[in-house]
Amino acid sequence: MGSTGQLIVETDKYHFPFKEKFIFYKKNSEENQARVEFKEMQRDEIPYLCFSIKAKKSFRENSDQFLKQYMAHMIYHFIVTYMSDFLLESLIKRYYSYFNQSEREIILHLTLHKISEQNSRKKISEAKSHIIERLQEYFQENSYINLEGFVHFRLKKYLADLKYCVESTIDEFLMEQEYQEFLKLLKYFVTLQEPKIDQVHITVDHEGNFQVRDSELQLIEHNFQEDSGFSFFNTRGQKEDFVISFLVNFAPRKIVVHQVLCYHYPKTVEAILNIFNERVEICKKCKLCKRQRIQL
Repeated sequence: MGSTGQLIVETDKYHFPFKEKFIFYKKNSEENQARVEFKEMQRDEIPYLCFSIKAKKSFRENSDQFLKQYMAHMIYHFIVTYMSDFLLESLIKRYYSYFNQSEREIILHLTLHKISEQNSRKKISEAKSHIIERLQEYFQENSYINLEGFVHFRLKKYLADLKYCVESTIDEFLMEQEYQEFLKLLKYFVTLQEPKIDQVHITVDHEGNFQVRDSELQLIEHNFQEDSGFSFFNTRGQKEDFVISFLVNFAPRKIVVHQVLCYHYPKTVEAILNIFNERVEICKKCKLCKRQRIQL
């Protein structure tokens, strides 16, 4: 094999991770006709990686193009699997410094989780095409790339997408904080209430509507679509809120939560546990649960 053109990659922060990722990437993308190699070099005490391609004689005519294509895909892989974590962290620190360190770490974790969970194949494909196209355009006129500079000046759409994910996560984070504070308020309210019911069972019917039953498992008639009198819940307008409103108003000494409710409304069950604590029992194998197994 003979050696042809070169491509230089320099990065201020990611030199060693990039080198390690390249070695891993190379192991999983060998080409029979050509082999991409690198030398680690320095200029003014700044390290950089010089990539070249060794190709068989029959392949040399296209080897420079192959090198640029190969490195475009490798750099894309590095950006989305490694750099993106640090880019998100930097965005959060820069634009949302009013959150403390612990909150910023939570927001970062939630954003990464959101990206991994919500990214459809179409979105992933669009991001990949955008980044690789920008890289290929750049390599048409350049054989040197500074990764940080390229990302910040040539991938503004990608950065904007990351920022949008952070903003969306922060909205959800603040709503969750508000919700948790609200649950604390309800918990305090319950401690001030005298129990008006000894025991209730909470389940749902075959249509997913809430049912409240007494200690004999007889239905307690109550319209959960109407205002139950506890005004805090009027703002959210979700049917889960009405059943919690009922429980807060009547403050039962014991609340039995049945399996079908856990399956269909886990968030509601979590709220009931937070507000009523030791008053709550999760039913496991009662006759009502056995009857409702078909709904699980």
